[in-house]
Amino acid sequence: MSPRRRNGKEKDNNQLDGQENKPPREKIPIRVEKIIIGRGGVKRLLKVEYKRNSKPSRHVTIIDVQENDYIYCIDKDTVSGNNEARRMTREELATKDCNSFQLFYIFIIFWRDVKGRIRDYVFGITRVADLDLASQNAIVKMHEKLNGCSIVDDTDPTYTIVKEDVYKLPIFACSKFEIQQLKQCRRREDGLAGSFMPADSITLLENISADLKAIIDPVLERHIIKVDEEPVKFEDLEVTITSKDVPPPTPKKHQCNEPDCNFSAAKSYDLKVHVEAIHLKLQKYKCQYCDARFTRDSSRKYHETSQHTDRKQPVIPFADISKARSANVQPPTPTRTSSTVTRPITLFPGFSVKRSPHVPTPESSQTPLQTEKVEVTESSFEDIKHSLEIAHSQIETLEGQLSTEKASSTAKESI
Repeated sequence: MSPRRRNGKEKDNNQLDGQENKPPREKIPIRVEKIIIGRGGVKRLLKVEYKRNSKPSRHVTIIDVQENDYIYCIDKDTVSGNNEARRMTREELATKDCNSFQLFYIFIIFWRDVKGRIRDYVFGITRVADLDLASQNAIVKMHEKLNGCSIVDDTDPTYTIVKEDVYKLPIFACSKFEIQQLKQCRRREDGLAGSFMPADSITLLENISADLKAIIDPVLERHIIKVDEEPVKFEDLEVTITSKDVPPPTPKKHQCNEPDCNFSAAKSYDLKVHVEAIHLKLQKYKCQYCDARFTRDSSRKYHETSQHTDRKQPVIPFADISKARSANVQPPTPTRTSSTVTRPITLFPGFSVKRSPHVPTPESSQTPLQTEKVEVTESSFEDIKHSLEIAHSQIETLEGQLSTEKASSTAKESI
């Protein structure tokens, strides 16, 4: 039989004498997602607040059973006529009709104290092959029934439980009733809490009780940590409520060294901006419309947009660029004849097209939609390329003049 898992409740009240003069305990920090109220108004900590997961999941079949796993069933004995448990082999299970039984297995979920040590446990049964899903739903069901079920009455309220602290036992049964008998039998033998613990469960599993203990007890002894110390009270905890969607804050490594300043930043640039603006009072940013100066560039931008609403941002005078593009280009004078209208259209210097509209005829005059013929005059692509280079050089010259004028105006303002 595994050791009972009490949390110091068996201590004699006489051991508490003389503890009134002890100094108060130091608060133990712990982060949880929720505090719930159980039976009798007892507060309990929820390390992680799970939701019931109802996604479809595969059930356990014979392919999940290994050769060395323990399989049992409860049958009527042919001699005594009583129901007794007996072990089955995997080969015997394979010969049975798959519609005549449902495989279940048992697992253990562990409770941890505020220091992260495994101190307690609870059994769960399922036929879901996904152990992670099974343990999550078991925890949800356990906490949903806190006010109507005594399964965790004897568990320290400061202990927490998560779905990752689970251990699957290699024990299978052929029905839910049969696996429940093992769970109820262990409740009685281990002194676990639970309102439904019939004495018949011990009788039914009497034949295989030693085999089951040889599997379960070593697991409990290997994981459960025994400590000889007073149980932690809820008043001794410094509980911080967190959200699972928001990760804990990342510590900032750049700390301001100025006295009486608690500023810290994750980036060195942010710390530099803080020191220049708050401690050195450097007004590095000047308004481009007045003499106002600011410690932050964001303050300068806000000042310009709020105080100089009638001023516009300087723009490049594209009118001069347009003149440069059309420099030394004289569009020809349109000429009219009786049958053809020739209108040279200048696209680039040295390149033009001549439009010759269709001359209406009695046959085509009845057609509402007319087309026109466009033919290119004799011009080489080399002339087009040369014209583009001239325009580009003129644009660069003009932009250089603008930048020179702007630099001289800035120098005069600084003087």
